[in-house]
Amino acid sequence: ANGGGGGGDDDDDDARAMRRSATGSSSESSASASASVLLPDPPPAASAGALAQLMRSGLSQYLVERLPRADELAPPETYASNAMLSAYAPGAPGFAPHRDHCGPSDPRRVTAVYYPNGDGWGDDGSGWGGELVLFPSGRGGERRALAPRGDRLVAFWSDEVEHEVLPVREDAGEERLALSFWFLRGRPSSASR
Repeated sequence: ANGGGGGGDDDDDDARAMRRSATGSSSESSASASASVLLPDPPPAASAGALAQLMRSGLSQYLVERLPRADELAPPETYASNAMLSAYAPGAPGFAPHRDHCGPSDPRRVTAVYYPNGDGWGDDGSGWGGELVLFPSGRGGERRALAPRGDRLVAFWSDEVEHEVLPVREDAGEERLALSFWFLRGRPSSASR
């Protein structure tokens, strides 16, 4: 399998030449064997859970330093993967208002949503819809709509902030993607029992 482009004999010749150059070998079989170590085919896949764990680890210290009650969160190294990748096609209806918390036994404490989307999801109202709408104090609080623009990260209290996803416009040029992950409530320390 070649990795993209037009595919064809010229592409295969170029790939072999790059392998020979990278390995310093003129032998076709030697270059191919070494190239499988340097250039795996297919390349390793990153799971949504692995990406969420990387982001959780990087974001954890930031949250601990800035959020009240952040000391209630479990340390990131104690997590099993708990991530969700959502894809909304053009014309998708959105998602009804809800909280990311199902009662006292639900360990989710902070919800984080990362948007790996392209440039068409603008903040100026000219985007493709799919906004995340937050109701910080329940339905009576100030409504805040956030476009799912690329490289945006939104974090909020899972049990306190009701939120919804608005419909994606029919003419959206791509799917609306969102990687959601949760910071969980830590176990009470033995000193606080």
